[in-house]
Amino acid sequence: MISRYADWGRRFTNRNGCEPWYPVDYLDFSYQIKTSTGKPWYARPRAKGTGKIFWRGKEVHQGLFWSAKNQARLRFRSGRERLWYEALEADPAVLHYHIEAVRIPYAFDHKARHHVPDLLIDYADRRPVLVEIKTQADEVAPVNQAKFQAARAWCKANDMTFEVWTHLPHAVA
Repeated sequence: MISRYADWGRRFTNRNGCEPWYPVDYLDFSYQIKTSTGKPWYARPRAKGTGKIFWRGKEVHQGLFWSAKNQARLRFRSGRERLWYEALEADPAVLHYHIEAVRIPYAFDHKARHHVPDLLIDYADRRPVLVEIKTQADEVAPVNQAKFQAARAWCKANDMTFEVWTHLPHAVA
């Protein structure tokens, strides 16, 4: 006798005949949410027909990066961040690095906000460095200058160094 639940792992629809947003392929133990195209949900195109991901009108290169130094998958939100992750992995002076590990309060336009820098790097031979990765055009924006001023004050109080990296790693440039 075949169980009436035998095909649940292959196809499941709700009362409206639509597929649910949550994963139903629990019988194949893939543990990865997939879209109808078979790609993971984070690789799903956000603009129809282009296959590219856009945010605020700009194309975004984001994804996951495996770090051997941290023994974890790290999320990058731009192509520059991914290139810097690769450079930090190759640098023997870097013990390990943390992604978006610190939340720093600051004020801009008379509003309380918070800033989360991209990297906190632990070096073997010097004190920790807090890093923000920006393009040269983004560096001069007034809101970013307020963020950087608050980050420098926070780093001085916590015996760290703050740096803004606008260049690409030497291996790439």
